[in-house]
Amino acid sequence: MATLPWIASYPPTLRWDTPIVQRPLTEILDDAARRWPQRAALVFMGREISYQELSELSARAARGLQDLGVGPGVHVGLYLANTPHYVISFFAVLRAGGVVVNYSPLDAERVLEHKIEDSQTDVLITQDLVALYPQMDRLLGRSRLKTLVIGSLAQMSAQPQAVEQQLRAAQQLSDVTWDERHVSVSPP
Repeated sequence: MATLPWIASYPPTLRWDTPIVQRPLTEILDDAARRWPQRAALVFMGREISYQELSELSARAARGLQDLGVGPGVHVGLYLANTPHYVISFFAVLRAGGVVVNYSPLDAERVLEHKIEDSQTDVLITQDLVALYPQMDRLLGRSRLKTLVIGSLAQMSAQPQAVEQQLRAAQQLSDVTWDERHVSVSPP
């Protein structure tokens, strides 16, 4: 025990050596949604997303990804800020049968282009933020990327209209031209 000092901070009912049953992550989320449907899984900008809602949002997003051709072996990039979009998208890609490829917003555009090619990413989920969207929009035209799925940071907040106004006033939002290669996370 002396070699594992963090164990002293565990609650008395928690065992550090409890066996972990291997199963798909999506099953773990669905199990949490059944056991604690109304408990908060995520809290973001004043909005609570319950386990049930997280499970439902990721299932709906998975169906949307499948409509875009995502299935076993299809690599889907996640180029997102630390928002609920990331968690929902991560589980959605897994549910759709795809492969998650994480991209860092800190990478230079040429590095992102290399990673897109190297990882064989065809679909990428991002946000309409100035810090994210323009790079991927440019790469859509000069890399193997076929589709950008674009979400809005404001839509995940408790007050979407107010947050969007603040982001626009601060010139933090990109204008997106919607077409068959630029798909909204929340279609009209």
